[in-house]
Amino acid sequence: MAHRSQDGTDKKEEKMIMEENKQEEKKEVKKSKADEIREGNEELKKLIEERESLLQRNEELESKKLVSGLTDAGQALAKPKEETPKEYAERVLSGKIKS
Repeated sequence: MAHRSQDGTDKKEEKMIMEENKQEEKKEVKKSKADEIREGNEELKKLIEERESLLQRNEELESKKLVSGLTDAGQALAKPKEETPKEYAERVLSGKIKS
């Protein structure tokens, strides 16, 4: 004799329904995790593309600088100002230079 609950279904049916619901919930959780991973991958792809674009732009700017002569390469260093004998004498007399 089957046990009947208040609504008329037996206990085995209730267990089966509960197990099916649990399995569906697990599938939903797995789907949502997969969706999160997919979204994360898409975001990473966008960031990588943006970085590559910025690197390419930087390379273009550097090459334009090189071609236009705006880089520091090949430029002579500024010579320090030569001191006149008068300026030297003033420094010595002021005590800035110890003899």
